[in-house]
Amino acid sequence: MDVEYDEARRWSEQMQAELGDCLGKGFESSLPGKVNLDIQQNDLSDLVGLWNQMSENSRNTFSERFGQVASLLFVKIKEPLIHAAIQFWDPSYRCFSFNQVDLTPTLEEYTILLGLRLEYPCKIYVKKKPRPAETTLSVLLGIKREDLRTQITKKEDCECVSKEFLLDFIQGHLADEHGRAAFALAIYGLIIFPKVMGHVELHVMTLIEALYHRVNPTPAILAETFRSLNFCQRTGSGRFTGCAQLLYVWLQSHLDGKQKASAEPCLTNHPIRELCEVGWLIAKSKEDWVSFLLRLSEEQVVWMAPWMPQVSVLFRSGKMPWVPLFGLWGVIEHAPLLVLRQFGTTQFVPVTHGLMDEEYAFRESGALERKKSTLELWNDTQRMSLEPFEDKDKVAPGYEIWRNQRVKDVALSLVVQGLEAQKKEWEKEKSKLQEMVSQLKCGAVVQEINLSNIKRDRDMVQANLEDLQKENKKLKIQPSEEQEMETECLKAAVEFWKGKAKDNGQQLDKELQERQVLKEKHDQILLKLEMENKKLNSNIEFERRKHLEENERLVHECQFKEEMYSKAVRSMKEYQKRIEELEAQLNQN
Repeated sequence: MDVEYDEARRWSEQMQAELGDCLGKGFESSLPGKVNLDIQQNDLSDLVGLWNQMSENSRNTFSERFGQVASLLFVKIKEPLIHAAIQFWDPSYRCFSFNQVDLTPTLEEYTILLGLRLEYPCKIYVKKKPRPAETTLSVLLGIKREDLRTQITKKEDCECVSKEFLLDFIQGHLADEHGRAAFALAIYGLIIFPKVMGHVELHVMTLIEALYHRVNPTPAILAETFRSLNFCQRTGSGRFTGCAQLLYVWLQSHLDGKQKASAEPCLTNHPIRELCEVGWLIAKSKEDWVSFLLRLSEEQVVWMAPWMPQVSVLFRSGKMPWVPLFGLWGVIEHAPLLVLRQFGTTQFVPVTHGLMDEEYAFRESGALERKKSTLELWNDTQRMSLEPFEDKDKVAPGYEIWRNQRVKDVALSLVVQGLEAQKKEWEKEKSKLQEMVSQLKCGAVVQEINLSNIKRDRDMVQANLEDLQKENKKLKIQPSEEQEMETECLKAAVEFWKGKAKDNGQQLDKELQERQVLKEKHDQILLKLEMENKKLNSNIEFERRKHLEENERLVHECQFKEEMYSKAVRSMKEYQKRIEELEAQLNQN
């Protein structure tokens, strides 16, 4: 069912006002200081070679069935960007919170990037009880089950098939449907869901089988991306098991400032392939990216990716104000109303209440019943109809207040790091201004020397003129023509030097006035810098004291527990001694 933008906005703002956010005002984040992410990738060179060996007709058939997933083979990831971005992932809201900006991958964006042509977008993949791996592989590859049993191995408690087996099979079936199914297994298992390195897991095989029935794989892809980001952020480490290539392309599309110059969207059927051809973002270190993202402003973001068309937004399932995503190994919610500017429309206050209620793994107890109730939500979905807005990239009244007051689930160290980075920038600016002031002072000294020389020359000319006038009066004779010419030359020289001295004096007065104005401005800037520096130092000192108080509280708590433990040990020893005395008395009796 489609809902108009204005109706969805009224509903969202009313619900948010009544229910509040998913995090209350008293919430304190317990996330680790930083995340050490492992983005280990499978070697894809053999798959690239096999793709290049396929005929154009076979490639087109593959793309018709599975979309443009083969384009992911050619994505060269710059890991520092992903390492930096994960530090800003908010696991409660399922979004990246970069300074003033909230960004998150959406179902519609991933569908466009992968070039999926979906007749029924809400016909999603839902994990069912899988059949034995050899049965599923037998259907996909057309091989007898008995011949496959030796190829199935157990890795990390999962039934898997090796990358080498798939590569050998594809090599012999490049032109037939079984070979294309094996190629899809390799891409989905080694790139999109790389849970077990060098192997394709059983649930990926089940997904590929479902793709032949035209299901939508995007919710599963997005779900495992979110679940992996949440796990790594909450634990402070771990291997990223989402699709790193797809996440990197998405990040580049929204952070590449060069695309802001494009007035019109550059719609294409092969966005990933064309991004590979035009080149990627300038290489930076993780520290440079963190510093950039800490200061990221709304003006620096490419809100609507250039390859993104105007589409309706799936924003609600059943009575819930969000969309549950079914992955291969669990469920997680998604709130697209957080990032409406990514669809080219005005951002209003989103409803986020209950966003953390439906996150669970299928292996948890009670997951089967929860999965049934969650699946029913997909029977009643709502989409928001959007038309091109003149005020795209803008926000509705009240949004900025809501975002600034919203409780965020981010590491405290990022806040301190942001303050320190800002302090360093102010110190750099301060040193530049001080250097400029020093240069102006040196220039003033030079100008004063020049002025002194000009005054000296002027006085000398004036003295010569007066001497000549006195000589003329003493002689009191009619000057000859030669003397008159000489006198005229001297007068002309005197007038020239007088004019030059006057011009130099006026120019010097002007420069002195300008220098005085600059000095006053620089003094004001330095005063402002000192005030900002004091404020930053105060904030950092507050955070430091807060951590020290927390550490002291923990130390006192540990000391108290140690005393209680010591008392308990002494009591146990006394009881033991008493028992031994009683046993001795019993033995004597």
